[in-house]
Amino acid sequence: MRLFLLSLLLLLPAPLLHAQDLRETLSRVGEAYARAYTQPFADAAGANLNTGLFHTARVGNERFGLNVYLGIKAFGTLIPEAGKRFDLILTDSVTLEQRIGSTTIPVDVPGTVVLQDAPTIFGETQAPEAAIVVDHDTTLHYLGLVLPAAFDTTMDYATIGGLVDLPALPSAVLQLGLGTVLGTDVMVRWLPQTTVSDFGGVALYGVGVRHSLAQYVPLLPFDLAVQAAWQRVTADDATGSRVVELETVAANVQVSKRLGVLTLYGGLQREESTVTIRYTLDPSVRGRRPVPIHFTLKGINKTRGIAGLSLLLGPVTFNADAGLGHMTTFSTGLGLTF
Repeated sequence: MRLFLLSLLLLLPAPLLHAQDLRETLSRVGEAYARAYTQPFADAAGANLNTGLFHTARVGNERFGLNVYLGIKAFGTLIPEAGKRFDLILTDSVTLEQRIGSTTIPVDVPGTVVLQDAPTIFGETQAPEAAIVVDHDTTLHYLGLVLPAAFDTTMDYATIGGLVDLPALPSAVLQLGLGTVLGTDVMVRWLPQTTVSDFGGVALYGVGVRHSLAQYVPLLPFDLAVQAAWQRVTADDATGSRVVELETVAANVQVSKRLGVLTLYGGLQREESTVTIRYTLDPSVRGRRPVPIHFTLKGINKTRGIAGLSLLLGPVTFNADAGLGHMTTFSTGLGLTF
């Protein structure tokens, strides 16, 4: 069982699996930089997790009865070229030394950084060159005196390269469907907290509830249902500190038509995803004390259309579909239905 869980762990999105590397990478930059760098991950990971929630609109065969689906769902979200680089003008501070007589004192002064075509988390792994321009007049308090000070300099600025250069973000989950009570079934996705010493720990939990609308229209020539789902993924570094939290909600209307062993299905889905990132700014990069950083990003995908087909061969069900919204997603599933 542990080997099976570890194999599923390796199919989770790479930034979640390498939470330790992500924390260390982000520790070199401030929040504004980190937001632009990780936004494409929030977009793709959120869209991924909201994929593959159904493969038919049929909710069991009876108003009451035992119907079970157990399988693995695998997804992929395409990473657009625009999601591999970003432009950003940001203000940051550096610590410079000001000499007053025979004394040298450190002074934190603001500077401007212009980043062009900088790699995101999915971009080139080589860190780009950048500079921070300081042009700042201020006053210093020293031994009861107020002294003017002017800073005009350009310094190298620490940047970061991409974590994983991918054309698409893949992942997979174990999925259970169980019904039926009054035309209602439930979907469960899970991966218990699983830890790999070199990577950290990842856990996934999710649940969905689906209700048949077709049961209220006996002569309807197709199946019709509605579904709502919630999911949560957490990723910790090797020390057990939380680095990433991903939470999604989705609601959809789904329709399907069975033609022998084939089922054509589709739907319209509304969704939200939220990614929370936590790390600490490395004091050696800016010459300051450690700064804890914590921010939240919203995934870009809000609405998608879904179209797919499933094949039922005895108890074995295979399905594949595509979703089109702000992000393009693909899904396949293989499971047992009984």
